[in-house]
Amino acid sequence: MFKDCPSISPVAQDFIWLAEYYRGHLSEFDFETKKENSFYDIDKEKLVRFGLIGKQKKMWFECSRGTFNLSGRRVDVRYRTEDQVYELTNQNLYQRDIITYKKAFSEANVGRKTEGEFKNNILSYSFGYKSEMEIEDVTFNFKPIVTLPHGREDNDHVLTVDLAADKDLDGYLEFIIGGKVVGSYEAPLQASVTGRLHWKVSIK
Repeated sequence: MFKDCPSISPVAQDFIWLAEYYRGHLSEFDFETKKENSFYDIDKEKLVRFGLIGKQKKMWFECSRGTFNLSGRRVDVRYRTEDQVYELTNQNLYQRDIITYKKAFSEANVGRKTEGEFKNNILSYSFGYKSEMEIEDVTFNFKPIVTLPHGREDNDHVLTVDLAADKDLDGYLEFIIGGKVVGSYEAPLQASVTGRLHWKVSIK
């Protein structure tokens, strides 16, 4: 569905979420009727891909592997120590809790009147997931979230990674595009303490 659907939102909202199944899909707004659907109606047991479409962009993650596709670019994440490489994406794991949300604010112009009008403004759109996985002898809690700022004309968006492990680790968080490491950041982990890293990724 992501490959065949339009890359623009069917409504005035810049981006909408899309849940793709093996057969069929559910979108935040129906492409034909523009009827709004509830996030809670997503059948998570049948999900294949989940993400956002809009403004000529398509972004999703593979629900079985956790790998991201951001406008045609495959993005993976791993944690590397001196002795071990832990692939945080590209893991055959079906226990991923999907996440999507918008950041917004409201403005009111009432002046000296007792009545006024509120205007809602979206600041950003986000999607991703959280998961727990055991790799070798380490249990990780991993939450990658892609955020797209509203109204920005450039292609720079942010992938935020929250990561925790059940033991102390001294290593690097690495981002991979098309099989090539494009970012490597020192990221020591203290047992059961969540660390966070914001990575700017250029999406064309």
